[in-house]
Amino acid sequence: MVVGEHDVLSGSGTSLSTNTNQALSNVVVANFTDTDLVTPASDLVATINWGDGTTTTGTVTGANGSFAVSGSHTYTSAGTDTITTTLSDRSPGTATATATGSATVGILLGDANGDGVQDNGETTLSVPWAAAQQLLNASDTNPDVRISMMKQALRAQLNIDAGEADPGLFPGQPAGHDLITEAVDWLRGLSPFTYAPTSANVDINHDGILQTGATSIGNDYNTVTQAFTTPPQKATMNAWLQYVDTIHSPPQSGDLLINGQDLRNALAAFNANQLVTLMAGTQVGWNNGSVTTDIQPNTANTFWNVLADNHVIAAPHVS
Repeated sequence: MVVGEHDVLSGSGTSLSTNTNQALSNVVVANFTDTDLVTPASDLVATINWGDGTTTTGTVTGANGSFAVSGSHTYTSAGTDTITTTLSDRSPGTATATATGSATVGILLGDANGDGVQDNGETTLSVPWAAAQQLLNASDTNPDVRISMMKQALRAQLNIDAGEADPGLFPGQPAGHDLITEAVDWLRGLSPFTYAPTSANVDINHDGILQTGATSIGNDYNTVTQAFTTPPQKATMNAWLQYVDTIHSPPQSGDLLINGQDLRNALAAFNANQLVTLMAGTQVGWNNGSVTTDIQPNTANTFWNVLADNHVIAAPHVS
């Protein structure tokens, strides 16, 4: 901090939580005090370094020696970023101060079009970065199959956030029968993945937020044990093995049936660039490493046909 003329500025940053591609609008990033109680906000200028390579001009509000700096920004990558806010007197004043805050950017799982918000037809689960980071690095051999499902679903969401089209989401159409939405439906134990005696639900209070913390009490995921707080779902249980119809209820003749294992394998194929979307998301096909084959319209659930054609899933049909 540098003292200029007769006033001294000092400040402290705030901590923000958001999701990838979610717009932050006019959020307060820092608060400052000025020993000169008559300095108006119009005499001060602020800059905000958001920590991801972007710097913008901040808006200064307040009076009587107490000021807030706010700004708008959208983070495009998950993680933790340091926000550095600088407040200075306008020339000829020379007083200046810097405040450091942070932004924790989580993942909005189920954000089918990658716009950072829950849109019509989307089923979402907001995953804080601390838990997301652990789950992305988790072992696929964990006996709780929800860990592997969550790992592949988070990777798929990051690919969608980066611009990959979601299999089953035809441009301009609402989500519902697309890959990432069906993955979240499974993880939240929603129809058609309502298995007996227990579903795979990781969202205990059904609020669409993965509550996380260093204890199992009141949380969905324990960041110390790196485990969900509800009893594990094993590969021998119905949530993994029982086939369901994701298109119709009750099932109709000719529909494909899938289970939890199929869903995890579909996510893995998408993440491995085998199940691919083409032509601005209007088509879906199979990439065999040298050429894309089995190209079909990327309409609801068509990707399951591609996966069945290429023997990724068994996909029995309703007789």
